[in-house]
Amino acid sequence: MPDTIAYTPAKLDNTTAEGRSGATHAGGQVFDDYSLTPKTATTNRAQRLREMQLLFERMWAFLMQLRAEHVSGLNIAVNPGAYRKSDNSDVWFAGSASFAADDNATRYVWIDTATNGLAKGAAWPGTPHTFVPICRVIAASGVVTEIRDYSNLLKCWLVASGAAVSGTDATTFVLDQDNAGAPAATSGVKGNRGTGGAGEKWYMRWTEASELFDFLAKDTALTLATINALALKISGTTMVDSNGAAKVAAAVAGDGLSHSSGALVVNVDSATVEINSDALRVKDGGVTAAKLSAAVQGDVPYATVNSLSSADDTKTVQVRLKDLAGAALADDDLIEVGVYADAALAATHATATLSNTPSAGTFANWVTSNKEARYRADSGGSIDVALSHAGVNGTVYVGLRSTRGGRHYNCQVVGVFVKA
Repeated sequence: MPDTIAYTPAKLDNTTAEGRSGATHAGGQVFDDYSLTPKTATTNRAQRLREMQLLFERMWAFLMQLRAEHVSGLNIAVNPGAYRKSDNSDVWFAGSASFAADDNATRYVWIDTATNGLAKGAAWPGTPHTFVPICRVIAASGVVTEIRDYSNLLKCWLVASGAAVSGTDATTFVLDQDNAGAPAATSGVKGNRGTGGAGEKWYMRWTEASELFDFLAKDTALTLATINALALKISGTTMVDSNGAAKVAAAVAGDGLSHSSGALVVNVDSATVEINSDALRVKDGGVTAAKLSAAVQGDVPYATVNSLSSADDTKTVQVRLKDLAGAALADDDLIEVGVYADAALAATHATATLSNTPSAGTFANWVTSNKEARYRADSGGSIDVALSHAGVNGTVYVGLRSTRGGRHYNCQVVGVFVKA
């Protein structure tokens, strides 16, 4: 598409030019008989007029680049011209023969650098590197009343620090370079998140008072951001690696802790306390009577049941209440005894039964007839009750439970026997 020039005067042909020979201008003077360039022969009037016209066109093309002129009504024209974008690329604007202003309004006209086309608005765009200023147009009652040229702003237009510059040749970039007084309370770098960030900007902020860097996802709400990094170092030493493992100093390891390769290790004896599946726990059977005081050993009772392995049809279940020191304990707490088909004591046994007339201790009541009963120990802490397993060919589980309010901590010991 050829360039569009807003106003191009018509060229004179020879006949018209010669017909105007000797014509006077408004001042009444005749055109001087001078040539624009040295001539070896006398030139006629038509040639001189055409040379003057060509000179004016050259001047017009040079001086009127990106200038606006009124065409008619609300329409203006803009001459072609060159400008430079913020990425240092040179762009040629081909001009516009007709661009409509808005009636009864003041409008600013510019070239949108993204489209290389004209645009208008009630004010200049907010980011200088996105447009080239052309003019301000005022219109009223269908007529343009004023055109104020602003293309000269290109000669002094400074790209703001927020523009999309590609970089700098300097090895350092200093914010607030000319500050010779007290330091700013805060300084930093922001990035526009647009509508997706609810109008917020990300913000890498330096706070002078605390000498602290903040990485913020939102500069208005001051919401801290997540930092994604391969590792974090302090004084050159990796303190958090890419797996999220934190390194601690050896000085952090106190009593009961060891330091190994930046990690803390809990010291255990693996007899009383152990590490199991990354958890610290008391080892099974790790707390013995020796770990308890004598007073405690005498105060904490527990119940045991004898191991049953006879093939006899009837066997006596012997329950003994003792303290942790092993001494017999006369205890009037109720102990629940039952016969079961499984080690979890979930179901009573189908054929095995218990007696309600113990040879030691007393019967209290049935929980489940013939299967689960409550007994009270005698003065020696003993309960002896007959278990009948006639016709059983398999395993019978005997279990103890502490009744409501009972204080026996070891009341689910299971005795097992098999009938041949």
